[in-house]
Formats: sequence, structure tokens, C-alpha cells
Amino acid sequence: MPSVAYTTEMSLLPDAIWAFVKDMDNWAPFMLGYQTHEKQSDEESLWTLRSDVGAMSRIAKFQVSIVEWNGPEKVAFTLQGVNEPVKGSGVVTVVELGGEKPEASTVPVAIEREPGFLAKIWKQLIGFLVKKSMGAEKIERSVQAESGSGRSKLTFELALEAEGPMAPMVNAMITPMLEPMAEQLANKIAEHLEITHGLQAASENVG
Repeated sequence: MPSVAYTTEMSLLPDAIWAFVKDMDNWAPFMLGYQTHEKQSDEESLWTLRSDVGAMSRIAKFQVSIVEWNGPEKVAFTLQGVNEPVKGSGVVTVVELGGEKPEASTVPVAIEREPGFLAKIWKQLIGFLVKKSMGAEKIERSVQAESGSGRSKLTFELALEAEGPMAPMVNAMITPMLEPMAEQLANKIAEHLEITHGLQAASENVG
């Protein structure tokens, strides 16, 4: 199953990050290609994402189910395509730097041979088209939480796999799409929290 992991660091403690990521409504809109999502219960929701690669565009609906809530460290979920033969899983992990090591990830990690030259070019090309077509943003994180508040590591892992007779060709397209999706989600969460807590700290200092 094609999979990817992206990690970023924040000047916040895990509890502050968990207060945000424990509710999927807070960060689902940060997904690359996000259109809408419908919360059906605390554990179930329906996501609608747009997938664009060059001139090709598709709207995909996913049933998303929370399979683990382990605050303030981890949220794990599965994805099942509703209108597309695709399935997957994801994990958001928060670890305080210098703290305990996180549990092993529930996302399957593909063990692959080192890609050849053409495979590398293909991955770079599709990744570029995905970022350009789907509006991936370069996240400039200039606002930081006040020093001395602790630091944490936020990791987003995502695995997605197509099924059916077209699976090999579709998976070749999915693999280079995962990296910008994971990168944008992790950095969007970090940017939002750093701005929010930075403004709170500034307000408290003024007061």
C-alpha cells in the first residue's frame, strides 16, 4: 500500500495540540483538495476531496472512521472510498520532544526498492502537478508560541491504495500525491496553532 509520513515541530506542548486535533472538524478542511465533510458521529464522517493531476480532475468521497483516540498522542483513522475503489488509513501523532517514544504506527509502510531514474522523474513530475493543480500552499510559519512553553513533534502518516483491475496504474499516480497531502496537512495544523497561541500569548502580555 503506498504510504508516506511527514513530520514538523512546534513550540507547543502535546496537550495544546491535542485540544485541536482530537476533533476532526478542526483539521479536515486543511486536507489538500478538501471540498466538504459531513460529521455523522464522533467516530464517523464523510469527506469529499478533489483530485487534480494536470487536466484530470475527479471528485472522491471517503467514509472516514476513527479507530483510535489516544490523547494527547494519537488519532488513527481509516478511509474507504464511496464512489471510487480506494481504501486507506491515516495517523496523526503528537510527541513531546524529549518525552517518551510513540507507539508503532498503524499505517502500513511499504518496503520498496530504491526507485530508478525514470521513477524518480515521474514522482517529481506528478508531485509538481498535484501541488500546482490542487493549490498546495507554501506554508510560511513565522509566528511562534512564546519560548519556554515546550516543543512537540507532529507527524501525519497517510496510506492510500486503489483496488480493482486499474489498481497498478492508479497506485502509480497515488504514490506521488501522498507527500504533498501529508506535508500540507501537518504544516497547516502547525501554522494555525502557532498563530492562535502566539496571539493569545501576546494578548496576555499586553493585559
